Amino acid sequence: MVKKIRNRIALSIKSRRLNVFLLFFLIASVVLILYKLSKVQTKTYSFKIHTIHTPKELVGLNVDSLKLDITVKATGYKLLKYYFGQPSINIEFDNLVKQGDSVYVWNKGSGLSSVNDNFELGEEIQAISPEKLTFLYDVNTVSKVPVKLNHKLGFTQGYDLVSYFELSPDSVTVIGPESVVSHIKQLQTDTLVLENVNADISKKINLFLPDSIKKLKFSTKTIEVIGKVDKFTEGTFKVPIMVKNVPENYSLSIFPKEITITFYTNLSNFNKVEAKDFKVECDYAKVTSERPYLEPVLVKKPETVKSAKVNQNRVEFILNE
Repeated sequence: MVKKIRNRIALSIKSRRLNVFLLFFLIASVVLILYKLSKVQTKTYSFKIHTIHTPKELVGLNVDSLKLDITVKATGYKLLKYYFGQPSINIEFDNLVKQGDSVYVWNKGSGLSSVNDNFELGEEIQAISPEKLTFLYDVNTVSKVPVKLNHKLGFTQGYDLVSYFELSPDSVTVIGPESVVSHIKQLQTDTLVLENVNADISKKINLFLPDSIKKLKFSTKTIEVIGKVDKFTEGTFKVPIMVKNVPENYSLSIFPKEITITFYTNLSNFNKVEAKDFKVECDYAKVTSERPYLEPVLVKKPETVKSAKVNQNRVEFILNE
């Protein structure tokens, strides 16, 4: 019993000694850090560049890639902020010298005061590299660009789109450097993937924006896609064949005189479709020795019919004087 009490007392003393040691070690470390921070140091940091008060009609092409390596002399307390992420400085656009249609230059000699304005009292600039920065600018332009929908659809058997998708908006306003915007002729969407579709479609989908144009401004980056879906069926009609460009003073006998066409439409409009809504035509001017027959072409169909075709590609004829 006495032995157990002695062991507990010994462990307690050892634990207290360890805690005291850790406390003194922590205090000593803090004092050392504070001492180092109070000393004047000279360090070099890489600064990102931001131009301020840039004319609204101009946009920078390479500003994001520019940097200045600046050597700063100050106490550790003042330099501590530069260790938290890459620092940046502001340069007045008025300090840039224009040297071409799109080229502006910053020189250390004339622009040093603009850089100094970014530093606090007690921070002394020792060196700057490079001594010259070249900025490239372009004129902002506005362009309205059509949108193309990318889609991959699978319909339930017998169903289809009544007409092509309605996009809202169907075009997007793009703002950015003329040298970039002028090459954008069309904007595509991400791919709309739908399976077993048998009802009307109403979806929102994002524009597909490559890295090369992501920094441009867009009136919207989201497109609403609307599509009317219905059940479809096929039908057939016999339609008279018309012939054009028959030589003067000649008549033409054709075989057959009517041709069967197959059309594809939605059930809602099926009973509204009539044979007179279609027109099949042959062009005598296209008859040659290598092709001594008439070729029927469907030249007219109603808007409610999604697709239609003639079921025969050859019409025989006799030319009569």
